[in-house]
Amino acid sequence: MTKTRTPFLAPLSRLTLGAAGTLAALMLCTGLASAQSRSDVSPNETRSQLEQRVANTFIFRLADATPAADVSRRAEAAARMGGGRVQHVYDAALKGFALRVNARAAANIAARVPGIVGYEPDQIMSIEAYTNTPPAYPGGQTRPWGINRVNAPLCGLANGRVWVIDTGIDLNHSDIKVADASLHFATSYTSVQDGNSHGTHVAGTVAAINNDFGVVGVAPGIPVVGIKVLSDSGSGSNSDVIAGVNYVAKLRKDTCPNSYTTYNSSHAQCSPQAWVANMSLGGGANSTLDSAVLTAARLGVRFAIAAGNSNRAAGNYSPARVNHENIFTVSASDQNDIRASFSNFGNPPVDIAAPGVAILSTTPGNNYASYSGTSMASPHVAGLLTLLPSLKSTSVSSATYLSMAGDTGKGYPDPIARLNTTIPCSP
Repeated sequence: MTKTRTPFLAPLSRLTLGAAGTLAALMLCTGLASAQSRSDVSPNETRSQLEQRVANTFIFRLADATPAADVSRRAEAAARMGGGRVQHVYDAALKGFALRVNARAAANIAARVPGIVGYEPDQIMSIEAYTNTPPAYPGGQTRPWGINRVNAPLCGLANGRVWVIDTGIDLNHSDIKVADASLHFATSYTSVQDGNSHGTHVAGTVAAINNDFGVVGVAPGIPVVGIKVLSDSGSGSNSDVIAGVNYVAKLRKDTCPNSYTTYNSSHAQCSPQAWVANMSLGGGANSTLDSAVLTAARLGVRFAIAAGNSNRAAGNYSPARVNHENIFTVSASDQNDIRASFSNFGNPPVDIAAPGVAILSTTPGNNYASYSGTSMASPHVAGLLTLLPSLKSTSVSSATYLSMAGDTGKGYPDPIARLNTTIPCSP
């Protein structure tokens, strides 16, 4: 299904993650960041400390035509004027910056610094995680039911890669190939190491290695890049998330400076399969976050985004509501192809459904666990995106649709992701 762009005019609202069922930890955060991120927060930051930090952080938007080279200079000038500190510089997914200043100084900066077109307070993003005990890891190598349901092959493509925008990834997990480019943008931390488990679980569903132990992912063995935008407690700020998205957008733009449509499979580093980002995070409607994700999609980054775990219309949440041909919003289904009770719904903006109940995958410390949530559904689609240049009806079955199980007024049934073509395995 091709999406069309819709305007996002709603002001930023406090980002929270609804959850229901087991690990309805819908960590739907998106982020873009610059290398100019600052780290000045204790790794043991409490909730009250986080609230205080966010209350004194503001995001400033510059005109889209602002030269990227000027953004950092303007950020530093604004920080000097307000007696504050630059937290992030955004120079690709959007033009702007985040500053640590008080509200009075922020208002003064917005009024006096040339080129600022708007500003807004930062916001908290958090998750509510529910663990699901059965099925436990039985030992040996297991192919989870969701991998079978999407008809995933037992190999990945050499040029496939997924950027996991989340709580980080366990850098030492034996069942995951973590790319060297893994980065952190949560201001509390100096490492992408996952102390929560959510990001590691997502990464395993995408790409757990086909070996003789653990689990198998949708695209086994492809590199995953951890973009840590949420702390180990599962909480963070909108400014950190936007920073993560900005980083991926900038790297795509610098690597493939021409329109992504000018490249084909012979240009491996710019192929669609090499630029897939998973965002199993999100919150309330947020036009700035939406804008960052939309810009990255236009640059050629393909997103798999969790629809949310609130059993409500996905169109009320960001970034799930963003529409573009490179954005796939994913609802969750169970083993009977019925919509999970916690899953957000509505087609559009939901594009496709994928397994999201009792999903066995990797967790830190070379462990495995079963979680449920649209956070678990989204990486199934991210994995498929690394295998295919597009998710059209010729490659993914459109004959099977999610059963709404008596639900009414919740949009059209979502097609269930299932590979409908042969993937040639790389040597």
